[in-house]
Amino acid sequence: MSKGTDRLKDIALLGATLLVALAIGELALRAVKPQLTYSKLVQLAGTYYAPSDYNTFQLKANYQGTEPSMEHPGEYVKITTDENRFRGGHTLDPGKRKIVVLGDSYTFGVYVGDDETYPAVLNKRIATLSDKYQVINAGYTGGWETDQQYVWLKHNITRLHPSLVVLGIFVGNDITGIDPTSWVNTDDKGLPDNWISKDLYVTEAGYIRNKNKGLTTVGTESIYRVPVLRESHLAILIGKAWDKIADKLEKREASLVGESFDHIYGNYNEEFLRKEATFLRLIQAMRDLAQDHGSEFVVALLPMNVMVEKEKFDLSATYGVSALPKQFRNADSVYYARLGKLLEKSGIPAIDIESAMKHSKEGPFFPANGEVHFNANGHRFVAEQVFKFLKSHQLIDTPLRSIGLAVPGSPARDP
Repeated sequence: MSKGTDRLKDIALLGATLLVALAIGELALRAVKPQLTYSKLVQLAGTYYAPSDYNTFQLKANYQGTEPSMEHPGEYVKITTDENRFRGGHTLDPGKRKIVVLGDSYTFGVYVGDDETYPAVLNKRIATLSDKYQVINAGYTGGWETDQQYVWLKHNITRLHPSLVVLGIFVGNDITGIDPTSWVNTDDKGLPDNWISKDLYVTEAGYIRNKNKGLTTVGTESIYRVPVLRESHLAILIGKAWDKIADKLEKREASLVGESFDHIYGNYNEEFLRKEATFLRLIQAMRDLAQDHGSEFVVALLPMNVMVEKEKFDLSATYGVSALPKQFRNADSVYYARLGKLLEKSGIPAIDIESAMKHSKEGPFFPANGEVHFNANGHRFVAEQVFKFLKSHQLIDTPLRSIGLAVPGSPARDP
């Protein structure tokens, strides 16, 4: 037998061995550490977005669709919007006072049904006490971060004239995702009149895409652009590793959502403190805007899963938070204690959902698979906490009044 033939056999054997190794690696990853494949990412992304001329994106009007349930794998939940682009598909009732619940995906209620979101449950809960109110789920309608939500409120508060605005705050991108480069024109407070991103855009199908890389949008990494590779868990993991190496070599800032959570555990760098100062200015401006229109304003501090259920720390890597600092795996989250004091100092009432969940035995409040958003039970619990707060502070079924402040145009309360 010739040397050439032997060499071909060696190459064939090496190739076969490599293919077997890759197959074993692929199967092992799928079983032990599944990655976010393209098809999974598309399912999670949602197709309910439309362009906005003042806020880059908004929800579609009269949308009907589904999303995969995280609590019940293989099942789907109903997603609808009304003609005003609010989640739930319920037409505004002109005869009722409006309670606008503003926020991001935690308020919108990704992966739970229309009637399971905490604004929807809150609406039902308030109805047991009074028929004077309608709760509006404006989650996602106002964008992902606080600066977008501020812009949305400026453009819509006169039209809606709410008696109360509840801002659902998420400890992550609501602060770190604030993007002053997207501010088009500013008001007398130095805050945006419009929010137009240079990177984000809405496709005809209703997806949000990003011209830069990041797992928060569809089709942005090179792996996801290759049909043969984008369903391979092994290829995606290798792509992630390569991206991290490239980021370090080029000293680029990490762009993944999961790479900005150190502050949850009390690690505050200069960049975060700058973002936090802007974040507080935005919330104060939202409070002032609400009061100028005769509305009450409160915030709800919404935790992610690992802040309440630490056992899900490693599971959450599949859902975009793979860079949670490993040294904090068993640490207690502390940021909302800090934020609560800062809000109190500014005279802004806050509902501490995180502490309530930590001291409750009514959980679990998050899906078992590690998804970071609330399950239906979590939404129910949030709604109950908000309801109790509003009731105890006489913000529902009572004449409009402020917490420590007189409503503009009304007589001040006696001390």
